[in-house]
Amino acid sequence: MAGFLAGLGMAANIITPMIGLYAASRSAKAQKEQGAAALANARKQAYDTETARIFNKASAMQEQASRLQALKSQTSTNIALFSTRGDLSSQSVQRFLERQREKAGSDLSDISTMAQAKDYEYYQRSRVTMEEGRAKKSAANIGAFTTMATGIYNFSNTFTTG
Repeated sequence: MAGFLAGLGMAANIITPMIGLYAASRSAKAQKEQGAAALANARKQAYDTETARIFNKASAMQEQASRLQALKSQTSTNIALFSTRGDLSSQSVQRFLERQREKAGSDLSDISTMAQAKDYEYYQRSRVTMEEGRAKKSAANIGAFTTMATGIYNFSNTFTTG
């Protein structure tokens, strides 16, 4: 009977460290999965940001086209007005046309500049999101390695100090 109880004690001595090692492996696996999920989430966010970047470019082109059409319409209306007065060759008409050209150039340039600034903002946001995702994955892998190393050390330490 005493031998049987001693055998149970020995079994308990090996089962406890094995449970600890198993728990360490499960924890390490969970850490790796969290890192992978963080990277997948970063990729999705970066994709969404890149999509917004494309929409921003298309929107800027549409805004430029609309603004140019509005300026052409204004010009046509004013030329028709000058025409009814028989005043098409005067300096006031020439000044008006010159101002319209300057205004069109300035407006289109402003729209383009704002679109480029927004494009750069989207680009940077996408890049930073991906870097954060990769950093989180790396940190999770390091944490998983540390957890497993600690589990193995504790497991082996049980038998060398006993």
